[in-house]
Amino acid sequence: SSAASARQPGQQGGAAGQTEAQRAAERLKQAQQSIQSLRSQQNGTEMADLANRAEELAAHQQDFEQRLRRNFGQGQENQQAAQQMAEEKKGMRETYEQLQKQMQQATRNLGGAQPDAAKKLRDAMGKSQQDEVQSKMEQAEEFLRRGLGQYAVMREAPVTKSLNDLRDELKNLENAAQAGAKPGADPRDSAQAMQQALSSAERIR
Repeated sequence: SSAASARQPGQQGGAAGQTEAQRAAERLKQAQQSIQSLRSQQNGTEMADLANRAEELAAHQQDFEQRLRRNFGQGQENQQAAQQMAEEKKGMRETYEQLQKQMQQATRNLGGAQPDAAKKLRDAMGKSQQDEVQSKMEQAEEFLRRGLGQYAVMREAPVTKSLNDLRDELKNLENAAQAGAKPGADPRDSAQAMQQALSSAERIR
């Protein structure tokens, strides 16, 4: 009886330690899931920003093409309008270049966490580069500066189509990223959960 009594506290302590270890492991798992959810939300936010920027640029391009056709579509020339539109096209080209850089950064951020999304984003970048959007924009700007607006008109339709395609692809990626994110997660909750899990594991160890 005394031997059994001597073993009992140790057995109880071992069971309590095991239960606490299981709880710590569960809290650690929950914290990791929360962090993964936050990463998905961040990716969704980044894709939404890219999609919005692409949408704005595509809308600007469509408006620019329409005005360019009105001003120069019939071979007419207006030096003041040509110079103004050349500056506008320069700004659009710089916006496009910045968008490309942001897409490159987003591809790196997605990395191994979402390889399918990263591949689709790289494909979208490759398609716009293959369409030579930047080069066509540079040519249109140069024609306008030289007073050859009618030649700039010829460069705009392909650019409009390419930017519309890029907008559509980024919108699709945005929707997919948001569908994969779990809304409502609070970064502070995840940090607290992780700290609690690590503290529990340290106590048990």
